[in-house]
Amino acid sequence: MITVSRKQINIPFEERVICFYGDSGKDTISFTVTEQSDEDCRYFLYILFSDGRVNSIELDYDDGVCRWPVQAEHIFTSGIAYIQIKSVNEGGEVWHSPKATVEFEDSLDSRDTQNFTPSLYQQLDARVNEIYELANTFGETIRDYTEEIIISLADSDYITRQEAISLINEAIDDLMLPLSRRLDGE
Repeated sequence: MITVSRKQINIPFEERVICFYGDSGKDTISFTVTEQSDEDCRYFLYILFSDGRVNSIELDYDDGVCRWPVQAEHIFTSGIAYIQIKSVNEGGEVWHSPKATVEFEDSLDSRDTQNFTPSLYQQLDARVNEIYELANTFGETIRDYTEEIIISLADSDYITRQEAISLINEAIDDLMLPLSRRLDGE
């Protein structure tokens, strides 16, 4: 059993392999906490992976036991990692443990990404990149349409300034509809 006593995480050697990289919803890791804390304290698990990335997960707490229902998006990579538990309340940090060493095992099927649920950060990052690319494409297309309309104006004595503005606005409206549909996820 993993315990947190005197702000130290004590992990028996045979329990240092926490779970398998890529598993989701199969394990719940429990930490018995003997530290005195306020009733309104919340507990967080911080994981420092070997590649330098850090993840933080709020733990479920009930009657002296913190529980971590392990999800695939919690574990960024297999290998050795450090964990640390922090207790916080409305006033900020109450206490934190020193780091303890754990291992996330690699399994033969962990490279199968079709069952992997990306973390919220990964989803948001992908969405921001998509929007950035759409905005660039939109800007280039607007420049092309504007250039075509200006060339038409230069070649014609029959189009007025108001008609040119109207043509540009129609071109923008034509571009905005597919862009807004893509941003809405349609």
